[in-house]
Amino acid sequence: MWTIECLKYTVKGPRLRNEDSIEIIKDGESVYGAVADGIGSFDSSEQASVSATNQFINSIKVNANIDLTTLAVNIDDTVKGINGESKTGTTLSGFIFAGDILQIIHAGDSRIYFKEETKSFKQLTIDHVFSRGGYRKSNVLTNYIGNLDKSKIQFVKEKIDTSFVLLICSDGFYEAVSDLSLNLVFSKYNSIKNIDNQLKIEIANRSLRDNCSYGIIKCTQSRH
Repeated sequence: MWTIECLKYTVKGPRLRNEDSIEIIKDGESVYGAVADGIGSFDSSEQASVSATNQFINSIKVNANIDLTTLAVNIDDTVKGINGESKTGTTLSGFIFAGDILQIIHAGDSRIYFKEETKSFKQLTIDHVFSRGGYRKSNVLTNYIGNLDKSKIQFVKEKIDTSFVLLICSDGFYEAVSDLSLNLVFSKYNSIKNIDNQLKIEIANRSLRDNCSYGIIKCTQSRH
């Protein structure tokens, strides 16, 4: 049996509007969610991110067994249609955990992290950004919803047999809160509310440059 706790947080930071969208839905011993970050240099970026997360969530509500790669392509078609001939786009990192199986679908540079009970965080997603000589040029996306390359969609499927935590976030979060800080917070605090409070303190102590969003999903396995 699994006990699932989840929460989300988003703040617009120094931006005029919040172009991030984040949603997490718990359904008994299952949970699914997504984070999207609209591309600010395009029109209707806020609408693009909201549309992406809403379609991801609503599609899984209707069919929890939906093929996630097909879903990503369908969301891409929807986002392309928002502005007609004008470009718009968003990142999308979505997950579903059900029946001991974790699935992830990802395009862009939002992230999903995974942490087992006694281990450090590991980044499950790959940043789809242009890089040269190992140097990340964070503003240049190589794959995103609205201009999706199906061959570059990242799909992960793993069987999970131990308690774990997922962290989903936009780039505005991980650029402000380092992996080292994340590991310190999640090692020190066990309660999801205490973790949330401490992450908000971490964010408040940083100079944000972007919208900042994160979601925490804690899945505890009990063997009875």
